[in-house]
Amino acid sequence: MFFRSTHAGSKKGYVKTKFDQKDKKKFEQGKFVKGRNEPASIVQVMEVIAGVKGEPIEALAHQICTNTARVFFP
Repeated sequence: MFFRSTHAGSKKGYVKTKFDQKDKKKFEQGKFVKGRNEPASIVQVMEVIAGVKGEPIEALAHQICTNTARVFFP
């Protein structure tokens, strides 16, 4: 989920992390494939959520980790 510059999170300046991307037909190691949802983009999702909630990204990451452990490892 590479955030486009037209995405609301990008317009409001929440997305700080930028990734290089390549066309689908021109795969290159270390680059995002355009239009593909990559696991590494989770940092951009967290930046938007932290920005909307007005919390530091570290606090949000800690809470998500705690909640995940509580759900999957009771």
